[in-house]
Amino acid sequence: NPAGFIAVTRDITERKRAEEALRESEELYRTLVNSAEEGIGLVDAEERFLFVNPKIANLVGYDQEELIGRSLLELVPSEEVEFIRSESRRRMKGETSRYETTLIHKNGTTRKVLVNAAPIYDAEGQLYATLGVLTDITDLKKVEDELRLRLIYQTAFAQIMNRAIGIENLDTFIQACLEILGNALDASRVYLATDREVSKHAEEVHPSAPKEGPGAHVTHEWLGQGAETLLGTDYSYSKIGYIHKRLKDDEVTAALVSSLPEADSRVFRDQGALSVILAPLLLRNGFYGFIVAEEYRVARQWSNSETEAFRTAARLIGTVIDRYFEEQERRVAEEARAQSEQRYRTLVETSSDIIFLLSPSGKPLYGSPAIERMGYKPEDILREPKAFLKAIAPDDFMMLQALFAKALREGKPIHDIDCKVYDSQGSSHWFAVSWNFIRDDEGRILAVQGVARDITERKQAERALRLRMEYEKVLFEISSLFLSEGVSDSSLGEFLERLARVTEVSRVYLFFHEEENTRPFMKHIHRWVSEEASELDNDRMDKVYYDQGFERWLKILSTGEAIHGLTDDLPASEREVFEAEGILAILVLPIFVEGRFWGAIGFDEVKRRREWNVEDIRLLWTASKILSSALATESKARELALSYENLQERERRISELNLRLVKAEEDERRRIARVLHDEIAQQLTGVSLVLSAPELTRESRAKERLDEAKGLVKETQNFIRDLSYELLPPALENLGLAAAVRALARSAAEGSGVSFVIQGDEGFPRADPDTEIMLYRVIQEAVTNALKHAEPDEITVRFEYAEPTFRVMVEDDGKGFDVEKVASASSGLGLRSIHERVALIGGRIELNSSVGKGTQVLIEVEIPRNSDKLSVEE
Repeated sequence: NPAGFIAVTRDITERKRAEEALRESEELYRTLVNSAEEGIGLVDAEERFLFVNPKIANLVGYDQEELIGRSLLELVPSEEVEFIRSESRRRMKGETSRYETTLIHKNGTTRKVLVNAAPIYDAEGQLYATLGVLTDITDLKKVEDELRLRLIYQTAFAQIMNRAIGIENLDTFIQACLEILGNALDASRVYLATDREVSKHAEEVHPSAPKEGPGAHVTHEWLGQGAETLLGTDYSYSKIGYIHKRLKDDEVTAALVSSLPEADSRVFRDQGALSVILAPLLLRNGFYGFIVAEEYRVARQWSNSETEAFRTAARLIGTVIDRYFEEQERRVAEEARAQSEQRYRTLVETSSDIIFLLSPSGKPLYGSPAIERMGYKPEDILREPKAFLKAIAPDDFMMLQALFAKALREGKPIHDIDCKVYDSQGSSHWFAVSWNFIRDDEGRILAVQGVARDITERKQAERALRLRMEYEKVLFEISSLFLSEGVSDSSLGEFLERLARVTEVSRVYLFFHEEENTRPFMKHIHRWVSEEASELDNDRMDKVYYDQGFERWLKILSTGEAIHGLTDDLPASEREVFEAEGILAILVLPIFVEGRFWGAIGFDEVKRRREWNVEDIRLLWTASKILSSALATESKARELALSYENLQERERRISELNLRLVKAEEDERRRIARVLHDEIAQQLTGVSLVLSAPELTRESRAKERLDEAKGLVKETQNFIRDLSYELLPPALENLGLAAAVRALARSAAEGSGVSFVIQGDEGFPRADPDTEIMLYRVIQEAVTNALKHAEPDEITVRFEYAEPTFRVMVEDDGKGFDVEKVASASSGLGLRSIHERVALIGGRIELNSSVGKGTQVLIEVEIPRNSDKLSVEE
């Protein structure tokens, strides 16, 4: 019976805590991925999904399970497939990528996404997947398109308004407006059709317009490239009844021609239009006509923004036409003129544009209240005009003076002259200035009437857009530069110059982070200096230790943060260095290569106190990352090149060793064959002769024993001879490959009963001994394999020679085998031996076989024709 027991307890609290922490971490990661606003997914090298989070599934309308194993290429438009593949090839090279593409939803709709893709490697460093983070930018794209269209249309409206100033000829104005609309809409054709029963104003303008029946007559048009004229075309309202009713109700019609009622559709279809947009022109006196924009290149779907912009433009043109007729009436009646002047004054005083009057000498006569937004009072300007004229930028003021003098000489109006004006606080504004002349009845100039429209926001938007495009162009160019040339002194110099040109800075430089006796410092390796700041091209900061007043640089830059600001705001130790060189502002961005702080790129400004905005810094960060990627790629390329050279050297040595081993094997075979033939066989012959001596045959018993001994010696001789022939066939050495193969066939046929056929040209030239013995061994191995495994009835050996290529085909009609199965098995030493021997003599082997259909072995090797050729007779 047991007297007791022993128990051992182990504290596994820490292990349990670790396991629980791991579960919590995994759950947190899963929650973060599944709840992320961005789509997160993994794809393999064939772009098949390995994992997707719910956001990606929502973007394309499929369940997560449906997407696993499905190719990303199935979810993008066909025209973007090759682009996606090119990005995939970049990641195969170890590069990250950032690009925009389109995803096709399950219901057929599309979404625009921004993709950030990076390669993922396994524990052995092999690429096994790509991690993609997808951000839905569909709404952002729509907003961008909307803003772009709005800017285009606002510009068009401004141009129409500028054209509306001082109209002298209504036809010219309408023609200009149609051209403005055609360019803004990118339409094929834009025209104005005037109602036949229009008021007396239209009859005065177009007295030749036909009057028969209700309808409209095309009086003005603008044609895009390739468009045919419609000028003079009549539209009967009975044939466009649906559209006419909408026009009379002040409604815009924007539609595909095919979607209109048949009668209306036929009219526009006959003139080649695929889509149309029509807006009415309603004047004070009623329906004047309508403006039409047509598209015959594509079936265009007009957006709401385009429709509203077209409506606004039509109303604006209608307003101007109305005003033109109003001006005509004003000339007839003084009372109407006075009333119109009052309305005009009201418009001027409530307008956001600055409206002014000047005397022919240039003296201000009137300024609208809108000028107060610049911090100036109209009465102060009239009292002291020079104070305001100084607010105009000097170069622009000189330009305006010259244009004013020229306009007075020629009597022609001026439209949309951009100039810079400073407000009372010193801030700059951009204005588009236009003016025309007020004349008396005899045509003498009484005054100059002008409009100054604040276009500061447009200018800022244009500059921002232009700068962004220039930045993106430079980023693309430097990416292409590093891809084509790699990282070199030349490419780095060009990289710095292009960044400097687009950022308009005084100096750009690269410095490398190093240590000297554990003392870190930064060392300039490249710099670019503008011609205006040539004094910065010096070596004062070529080597700067961090502990000499730049301690914070190492701390900030090595953690991946930027340093930027005005020199006045820098710490005293840094400010002293930069002030000595006249630098007013700096920007320094870190560069990391494979996660290691490599150095930084710096931008210095001596021309102005520059405040770096967020967009500038963001785009220059991108340039810094491009350089980081290029440096990392260059490092990887050097490592791969070195590894490849080592591998090639190793393969060359192995190949040489294999050749030497095979040669040594054949040399040893020759030696053994000679020993067997020349030594042992001769000795056995001597023994046989001794045993045949007459004195040994006298005794009958002795004779029987001697005969037995001679028989054994004879068998031994035959065995040694056969072994010697097998090790080194005499026919191969003396007569060549064809004779040796025939001897091999005779021997194999006698021992197996299989029929052998030797075909082809046997008059091919002799090869070097090593090549001949290799070819013989390959043929011998192929024959042996066929006899051993194939159970053939016939084996055929065929020779072909077409200088310099020699071919041997060994073919049997046996049972054959599965080539792939045998090749993948661990056995098959015979096949491996055949392949190795052919490779050693620089040849090519082709093996074809299938179960029940025999086997063919084709060997090709180059044998140049030479004087050693033996004829068949020889």
